[in-house]
Amino acid sequence: INKLGRTIATNIPAPSGATFPLNFTVPDTVQRFGGDINLNIAGFTTLEGTYGFELETASGATEIRVAGTNINAVLGSNPDGIIGNADDVGARISNAKLGAVLFRTAAGATSYAIDAKGTASLVGVAGFTVTGDLAARVNTTGGAVNKSITLPNGETVPVIFASTEAAAVFKGTVTAEVSGFATISGGFAVAKDGSKLTIAAAGVTAFVGTGNMGVRVTDGKLGIVVKTDTKKFAAVASGTAALEGVAGLTVTGTGSVRINKLGTAIDETITTPSGDVTVKFDNGTDILQVRGTLNLQFQSFVYASGDFLLEKTQVSDLTTITLAASNLNAFLGVNYGVAGEFGVKVTGAGVAMLIEKQGSNAAKYAISTTGGTAGLVGLAGVDLTGPLALNINKLGRTIATNIPAPSGATFPLNFT
Repeated sequence: INKLGRTIATNIPAPSGATFPLNFTVPDTVQRFGGDINLNIAGFTTLEGTYGFELETASGATEIRVAGTNINAVLGSNPDGIIGNADDVGARISNAKLGAVLFRTAAGATSYAIDAKGTASLVGVAGFTVTGDLAARVNTTGGAVNKSITLPNGETVPVIFASTEAAAVFKGTVTAEVSGFATISGGFAVAKDGSKLTIAAAGVTAFVGTGNMGVRVTDGKLGIVVKTDTKKFAAVASGTAALEGVAGLTVTGTGSVRINKLGTAIDETITTPSGDVTVKFDNGTDILQVRGTLNLQFQSFVYASGDFLLEKTQVSDLTTITLAASNLNAFLGVNYGVAGEFGVKVTGAGVAMLIEKQGSNAAKYAISTTGGTAGLVGLAGVDLTGPLALNINKLGRTIATNIPAPSGATFPLNFT
């Protein structure tokens, strides 16, 4: 603390006969204090690290700056008071860093900016582990912030925000495992800016099962945009899944889900530590869209594969569902794909379907196949193969429309 209003370079006589230096290179009005802390509260909370505080007052306004580095803590049970020992049970924070600036104007209005990051983990719980690198950034000032806080050891901690950043961002990477039965990992980000809340996860991998048998998900993505004032949202999700460890049975597939309840177009890219996630809808149509591919084979007896796209839209009290499937292939028999193949085989089929429900009335539909052949294969001297044809119209009216297909093209659905 220097209240002299000038620079100081002097030595103060000490009791030992030596001197203590008292140096201020600038007539600084900032008051500072700090050091190292080691806090233990009844074996429940333990905290250690290096900290610094700065206080500055000018023209009735007050600014408080707080920083900490090498922060380690346990929230839970820590009987011996030593962080990192086997007796820790609860949430453990490691190697964390904190910078915060608190503002108070002469009129009494308050705001703050906080930047914190570190590693968090759940420890001491048998069969359940969680660990991740986490970061939180919050700025309630409504503008840019560029401050630097000096610790007693000379280290500086910056607190920097651009004026265009979201008011609050929480992001990181997480890995969790439950008793060898389920694992999940990936990067995530949560941000709030005004009435807009965004949530995203990317690079998600997961396994649910036991030993080497179960379902594995890879390249998972999730993006959600919520308007907190209207409580409406838009969301996208995608990933790849596969069944593992079942002898003779192969099941793989990719899928995606898209939902827009915002009532407006949206184009939002959310950044996570594991990649970006884009939530994009070109218009405000109330839509639910499910798209995917599926491949299934059981030894050489059963095979099925295909692509599908389902869309649900809502306009007033009219609910419309369209379903299109393409590249449908199926086999039921023996020796699929090898010499001696025998059974019923469907190749290259497509399906277009339209379902409508008006208010409380019963749902009605129309369905039509598009191409494809079906036949009996492998029977010597018998050729039983022909085109697939299925046409049903229960809508009670003529139809001339195109059904969105998985390829991005459309399937015609026509009933004259």
